[in-house]
Amino acid sequence: MWVPMEKTTINDAGVFEECPFRRAIEQGRLKIPKEQVLPGSNIIAPYVLLGDAAFPLKKYLLRPFPEKSTVKGDAKDNYNYRLSRARMFISSKPCLLHNIIRDLESINENELMSFRKAYQNMSQTQRHNSQRRYNATSRAAAQARENFKLYFEQHPLPRM
Repeated sequence: MWVPMEKTTINDAGVFEECPFRRAIEQGRLKIPKEQVLPGSNIIAPYVLLGDAAFPLKKYLLRPFPEKSTVKGDAKDNYNYRLSRARMFISSKPCLLHNIIRDLESINENELMSFRKAYQNMSQTQRHNSQRRYNATSRAAAQARENFKLYFEQHPLPRM
């Protein structure tokens, strides 16, 4: 994700937390398709973004299970592997997210500039406190991750 910012030490998750794109998702301003049954199963899952461990678990944002809660070869480890593979595939296609963001009519230049100004004016403490609130996991988010974990367990792929 590209957001015009001054040089900063804030990670991608911290930037995402304050960006207009996240707000647009959470306010329902994006035309994201409704949950659907995953192919070859009866498991219903939402359309999601993929994040690493720095991102919070949200219904629309998957992240891996903590490594300390997984055992090599168990369902959580398999989920983490599949999530990692999907993230690697997507990261090799840099124009994909760029084109999605560029085409979003609900995020305008004024909103982006407002975000940038507000973020620059926040103290480190404000950024930290804001990120802690954002990191709270909901039951719906945990259930979305569990549904993908179950699907991956029922539809295994050979490890490369």
